[in-house]
Amino acid sequence: MIVHVEFMGPVLKPVEGNHMDMELSEGTSVQEMLAKLGYPPAQARHVAVYELGNRLPHLALLSDGQQLTVAVAMGGG
Repeated sequence: MIVHVEFMGPVLKPVEGNHMDMELSEGTSVQEMLAKLGYPPAQARHVAVYELGNRLPHLALLSDGQQLTVAVAMGGG
């Protein structure tokens, strides 16, 4: 399956530019995708993945054709 990944903000990018198409196996989770992008677990927990503005849990399974945004999870107050 293919997912489209866009990188937003000051997040480490495994490619030149801000987006890429990524081929993954069916049943790949967000967490597994982040590992394939090169984010070690200690960093991945601070990375948020969004689809249509909704944050996906790291255990969510991905589907073919999804449009994802990868960004640093930020908080404030």
